[in-house]
Amino acid sequence: MLARVRVFFRRIFGRFGLLDNLYYQVTDPIRRVSRAHRPFRIAFNLIWPLHRIHYALPPSPAPLDILARREIAQEYLYRDGHYDQLRSVWFFTIRDTPIRSIYRLCVSVCAQDHNEIMLESQYFWRHKDWVIRDIPDPRDPDRVRYAMLASIVEELVAAFNYKIGLGLRRGTAIYDSEAIANEQTRPEESCPEWVSQVSGVDNLVNFCREGDQGMPAFRERNIIADVSQFRNI
Repeated sequence: MLARVRVFFRRIFGRFGLLDNLYYQVTDPIRRVSRAHRPFRIAFNLIWPLHRIHYALPPSPAPLDILARREIAQEYLYRDGHYDQLRSVWFFTIRDTPIRSIYRLCVSVCAQDHNEIMLESQYFWRHKDWVIRDIPDPRDPDRVRYAMLASIVEELVAAFNYKIGLGLRRGTAIYDSEAIANEQTRPEESCPEWVSQVSGVDNLVNFCREGDQGMPAFRERNIIADVSQFRNI
């Protein structure tokens, strides 16, 4: 199938030198979706629903279920969600939302999948239109997950402001010292109001190995989790 598509574009655009780039733009999403465990389901979810721009928030596994069996996170993120590939599909990125990304981060943090934590947080960083203070209150009925979500948002703010303090800017891959020097104010992130209202859990929940102290925002809510990869550059 891809060979036929390449021949078609070669005939039309080859003479103008646009073939390689156009071929990649068209076939890369097809290639990524075709690698999925259920490619037709992923393709359907990619284009549906047609009547709204952004995707709805899908159900996600409970933190304590992930703690009991961490394979649940792998199944949710990779096998069923295929998010490791979809983050590179432009059609997915323009319909994705910050709250969906926060929920995916919650799953990867519960599993302490540090590579996935890094990749998803960097994906969030690249979405410069995703202002953290505008993340809506999820009002999650699961107390542990609600506390996790609030802690993740607080740690994202701290990590992103750390990067901004180093001179990096969201959505910009190249360090521009002149542009930074001309900034009137530093574009720092801040937490939404609902985060400060989220209380901790009654019993300690430890997602890390024994002896790991975790991160401050989580400890304040009686949770131990490591999200140091948020600061990965």
